[in-house]
Amino acid sequence: MSSFEESVEELFPGALPSEEFLDQVEASVGPMGFTPERTLSLVSVCRDELTSRFTTRIDQRWGTAFTLAGLGGVPALGRTGWQAALAHIPAKTGERGCVLVFGFPHIGIEVDGTVGFTQRRGQDHPTSTCGALSQIFTDAQSGNLPLHVDVDDYEATTLSLRLVDPRMPPATL
Repeated sequence: MSSFEESVEELFPGALPSEEFLDQVEASVGPMGFTPERTLSLVSVCRDELTSRFTTRIDQRWGTAFTLAGLGGVPALGRTGWQAALAHIPAKTGERGCVLVFGFPHIGIEVDGTVGFTQRRGQDHPTSTCGALSQIFTDAQSGNLPLHVDVDDYEATTLSLRLVDPRMPPATL
């Protein structure tokens, strides 16, 4: 077993490759009437480019997803965004459509098993993954968490505040 595989098994026992995970989702919800024709997938994964392959796999199975994405995989849309998402659910007269929500943060694991970092294409050294969550962790350790939403860094400060106090409404300024 490689160092990468050892880290995945140790930290995420039972983790599956994305295709196997999507097979299991399909097998679980298919009998309940979830089909690509009558289902809108809502996807909230970190906006990091590393998550795009997973989102593409969801699109291939369920049709193009409505993106909820925000830093750290936390939905970044407010009331209007949610209303738009719900308005896009496939529905025929007399039938209700289905919604399938995928929500995931991401964490890098290097080939050598180092957790929290990824060497991205075109870079000569690994960088933190998820960078936003790593920064929030660093800020928490140093006592520098924000006390309010910064409109110039809305998404990161909202995420930080929500992680510290999950009762905080997502659109509080």
